[in-house]
Amino acid sequence: MIRILHVMNTGGIASLISKYSDRTGRTKSRVMTRKALDPAAMTTFGKAYADGRYKFAFRAMLAATRVDLVHVHSWQNFVPWLKRLVRRPVVLTFHGSDIQSTGWKADGGWVEADAVSVVNHYLLDDHGTPEYVRVILNAPDTDLFTPEGHRHQGSAVTLATGADEEAKQLAKSMGLELDIKARRAYSEMPEMVGSYKWYIDVRRSPVTREIIPALSKIAMEALACGTKVLKWDGNVLGSLPSENRPENMVQSYQELYNQVLER
Repeated sequence: MIRILHVMNTGGIASLISKYSDRTGRTKSRVMTRKALDPAAMTTFGKAYADGRYKFAFRAMLAATRVDLVHVHSWQNFVPWLKRLVRRPVVLTFHGSDIQSTGWKADGGWVEADAVSVVNHYLLDDHGTPEYVRVILNAPDTDLFTPEGHRHQGSAVTLATGADEEAKQLAKSMGLELDIKARRAYSEMPEMVGSYKWYIDVRRSPVTREIIPALSKIAMEALACGTKVLKWDGNVLGSLPSENRPENMVQSYQELYNQVLER
């Protein structure tokens, strides 16, 4: 059994990986993040600490001495400190704007990680990613996001992500009324996306301002609820793709952990 520490919980993914991975009996995971960086309370597995940056870094460093491998999410500047002071294998995952805002600079903290992954192919295709960086797609928590009764049959919903006009045009193309919602607490999201027949998945990168040509995590969560997804390109998804099942995501991460530990 591999003892794993997840540092930071971008998009709630560390909690998701840990819960589903530990179910297999192959890992024993701990998730820790800063409460200030989890306003939607997405840390459903693990703990969000009310620490400042330096206190949290010290706490995470101490916790890292008790595990076999550290999986860092987004916080690439923490990786060199881990490697020099704790000397544990480190997997680093980028989730989007975290790597877009810095780029793949040769002196970035990511260089010292033992393995690097990103959560969609868009981050590989457009941003000069090194060849060895692996894509492991996100997944929804299918324990939380389950099929609901669609109360709003003729309506669609989307989150306000800088692409409201594009979302309106997509909804209009399908003859749908559109509700644009602000992001809310994670515990409220299953009811929100599950009560609509459609979710419009179009969003703009906060860094490049481009439309992101990749399925969002909230769209995956909508699909898990039985809500249809109208994508940015006008195509429709009616069910969750197998590549976005949490069990498949976890298998990919476990393979990566094993590869790192066998070196």
